[in-house]
Amino acid sequence: CHSARHGISRTYQTTQLFTGMSAADNVAIALTRGKLGTLLGIAGFRAPAVRDEARALLAACGYTGNPDASAADLAHVDRRLVEIARALATRPAVLLLDEPAAGLSREDKATLGRLLRRIADSGIAVGLVEHDMSLVMDVSDSIVVIDAGQHLSAGTPDAVRADPAVRRAYLGEASGTPVRRRNRQTGAVMPPEVLGVSALRAGYGAAPVLHDVDLQVREGEMVALLGANGAGKSTLMRALSGLHRPVQGGITFDGTDLRSEEHTSELQSH
Repeated sequence: CHSARHGISRTYQTTQLFTGMSAADNVAIALTRGKLGTLLGIAGFRAPAVRDEARALLAACGYTGNPDASAADLAHVDRRLVEIARALATRPAVLLLDEPAAGLSREDKATLGRLLRRIADSGIAVGLVEHDMSLVMDVSDSIVVIDAGQHLSAGTPDAVRADPAVRRAYLGEASGTPVRRRNRQTGAVMPPEVLGVSALRAGYGAAPVLHDVDLQVREGEMVALLGANGAGKSTLMRALSGLHRPVQGGITFDGTDLRSEEHTSELQSH
């Protein structure tokens, strides 16, 4: 697109890979910047040098799976890494990321944070839209906070974290109520995530019931799920407990990816 050719690249909260192609294909096609030539003129896309560069980008982004694996079969975290590699393949001056940590485990979020920091240190400007406070505070040089479309605060992570307005709007602090203690290990204000759901889709046959459901439950929190009869509450619970398959999207519990076949089988056996 016009923006990409002028040095702006982006990723999406729900990954937008070409699912009919392999992980390496997704990156290789971006290396050509969309210039494949005629219908049969795909030599550049298949050239060994392009394939090698695609695999190198995948490895640099932390992807350790098979580069020739179908994108449709990748785990949620690997889809995220492939999408970042594809975005970098356009050689952007600016990389924009929309909630890249959604649905990732704590360990995967830490890995993602290190990757984003390396990308920024390489000279690429990185714009990050994210609500995971630990990730934001760990990787950002500066933060801008908005609330209901209005500018709320801006500054360094320490300055934003200490801003009473930010605490009230995003950290659940009411007037006169003490702020939650920070995690001693990470220094994060928010307690660690226990259950994370991102862009969850599930249904019965051709009739989808859940459409891109996002949910996060942190340690010590009580989160209520509200909805009318038939809204999908029971389907969501069945999907989270492993009793309903297949599903699409990210589901993590205490750092474990519940969508992997190993853990799905284990859950269903119980």
